Amino acid sequence: MGGEFAWAIGSGPDRARLRKFLKQYEPANGEYEDAWHRDHVRAAQVELMRLEFLNGNVKAGDHLLAQLTMDRLESPHSDQ
Repeated sequence: MGGEFAWAIGSGPDRARLRKFLKQYEPANGEYEDAWHRDHVRAAQVELMRLEFLNGNVKAGDHLLAQLTMDRLESPHSDQ
C-alpha cells in the first residue's frame, strides 16, 4: 500500500491515480486494518478533495468533504 500511495500522490498527483488508489484500499465496510491504513486512505481522500476544488469541480469537492466529515464522526477512533 505504501508504494501505491506514493505513486498516487507523487510527481504531480492526479485525480485518476487517487481514485484508483481509493478504489483499491478504501474499505467498503469502513473497517480499516489499522491506523496506518486509515491514515493513508484519508490522506488520499483529502488530496483528491483538494484537487477537485482546484479544478473547479466544487460539487465533487463538497461531496468528498461531506464524506470525510461523516467518516470522522462515525469512526470509533474519532478522538485520535
